[in-house]
Amino acid sequence: GADGIHSAVRASLFGPDDGNPTTVAYASHARELVEQMGGGRKRCLIHGGVLPNLPGEIDGMAWKASHKVSAWKLYPQWGPDGNGYWMDGDLAAKVYDQARKLGVTTIAAHKGVPLYGMKPEMSSPQDVGRAARANPDLTFLIYHSGFQPGFKEGPYDPAGTGIDALVKAHRDAGIPRNSGNLYAELGACWRHFMGRADEGAHVLGKLLK
Repeated sequence: GADGIHSAVRASLFGPDDGNPTTVAYASHARELVEQMGGGRKRCLIHGGVLPNLPGEIDGMAWKASHKVSAWKLYPQWGPDGNGYWMDGDLAAKVYDQARKLGVTTIAAHKGVPLYGMKPEMSSPQDVGRAARANPDLTFLIYHSGFQPGFKEGPYDPAGTGIDALVKAHRDAGIPRNSGNLYAELGACWRHFMGRADEGAHVLGKLLK
């Protein structure tokens, strides 16, 4: 903005509160500092992390909502035994039901970039289109646009990985272009593609189309 203070999102990093450097309480404090610098204007949104495959996490969403989170941050490829969960499965549905009850209906999911020690196939965004279509009252924000390090982005390939898989999930769900409730986030992946102009052009082209 003209005053030099821009809107920002403080997303929750991976991990339960007892080992997470960006707990919801920390993020709430950071938001207060940003608002003080911005003359009280609301320029910072925060996410509440949820690991629904750990005991107490879904019930704990109520306490996190009291910190006025704007979205729920999920890491669906993570699980305590190395197994994650799918965004259109029963465990995710429990998160969605609780999100509705608490009035925070944006779901921000980490997809694409794999987590060490977890099954890489669980990082695929193949499930997010089905989840979005089945829950039209929720907004789904897919972090990193489903991008996968180590794979070169080119023209759209329905058999491809990473961003291609996100585009395919969107199309297979029948969500019309420029409408619906499924969005791609560009943060970390854009840092990666800034030095890869051809790949970056394909990334933006595919997401725009």
